[in-house]
Amino acid sequence: MKRDVSGPARKELGAAAHCLSDDPFPADLLDARDELVQAGLLRRREHPLWGEALLFHRGIREAFPAAREPLQAFIRRAVDSYAGFFVWRPTEMLQSARAWEPHLDGLLGAAKRLESWREAARLLHHRGLMVAWTSGKYERPLAFALEAVSCFRRGGADPGTLALLLSGLASWQQAAGRLAESKASIGESLALLEPLVAGKASIELFLLKVYLGLVCEKLGDAPGAQRARAEAGTLAAGLSTPGLAKHVDGTLSWAQWSAQRYIGI
Repeated sequence: MKRDVSGPARKELGAAAHCLSDDPFPADLLDARDELVQAGLLRRREHPLWGEALLFHRGIREAFPAAREPLQAFIRRAVDSYAGFFVWRPTEMLQSARAWEPHLDGLLGAAKRLESWREAARLLHHRGLMVAWTSGKYERPLAFALEAVSCFRRGGADPGTLALLLSGLASWQQAAGRLAESKASIGESLALLEPLVAGKASIELFLLKVYLGLVCEKLGDAPGAQRARAEAGTLAAGLSTPGLAKHVDGTLSWAQWSAQRYIGI
């Protein structure tokens, strides 16, 4: 195995090798890919989604240790790439998510070891959405969402993003029949978001009120459902987004709407 590569290339390779599995991964994760391929440390492969993928040669992890700063930078870049599939068409989005799946446990483990809590939370949040959409089952997404919120709190969470993550948690709690917990998560999300948007038109607040109406209805709290939907209707009237009023009785959480409308975290 050749190892005569530049310092930056060595650092990139070490970071990637200690985060990812031996499966193909997107070539654009590594700036030094040409140098590393020429040195015989990586192999190229055509990929139907990514255009080009890379594979590690055996022995890479033992030969190239990972330093903290390159690891943190690589984790951010990889999570950005994984989350980026939301801008793709649905078929390609799901295919890319499946292609990423062999790498996610290693990437998550590296993020936790380095206490990169925001990246860990983003990965878990998106992974939960994809598992739910592809399986139609909600226990694993619920576990991912609980862990995402826990990780984000440990990272000194900013309230707006935490509110979005809590709305994702609420959606899987509702789907799993844990309605009281779902209502509590929505309540916390509202408490975080309302001070941030006070006096402003906010589609996020509208979506939280819509979902609160759904959960209250399922709990048998008819007055609570009516009140939440009336507040959602008032918010819809003050927003310029067309057709919002028809979603007052909708079933999508803010997190699900956010992902499907390509405005995820």
